[in-house]
Amino acid sequence: MLAGSLRLEAPWYIIGAEFNEEEPAIHIHVGVDKTVALCCPVCGAPIKRYGYEPKERIWRHADCLFYPCYVHCKRPRVLCDKCGTVQMSALFERKNSRFTLLFEGYAMLLLQDIPRARAARLLRCDEKSLAAILGCMTR
Repeated sequence: MLAGSLRLEAPWYIIGAEFNEEEPAIHIHVGVDKTVALCCPVCGAPIKRYGYEPKERIWRHADCLFYPCYVHCKRPRVLCDKCGTVQMSALFERKNSRFTLLFEGYAMLLLQDIPRARAARLLRCDEKSLAAILGCMTR
């Protein structure tokens, strides 16, 4: 269920998920299978792994079982002979966003029918974030 909501395909997979009772929230940890050969995300050529981004990124995902859900991942960096060092992107993200595509899609549906302040309360995020999502999706 979680992998499907994130549109994960090989080499991406769920390392694990946990429920944090103190927040309360669900945290999903995503990784990349080290045994799978990768291709450059720019030109498609076979590449060598270079490492991972230095800091784990966290994206806000659509609520799961009525709890806020967060996706944690260190995306791989790859070394391509033609393109140089390239940061791989996950299928669940939009470039430069801190929300998953599913969260952004749900936010857009809400914003069609209800005021931004109410949508922000329902989604448990700030209005500025919703304005950014709306701005990116309507360009």
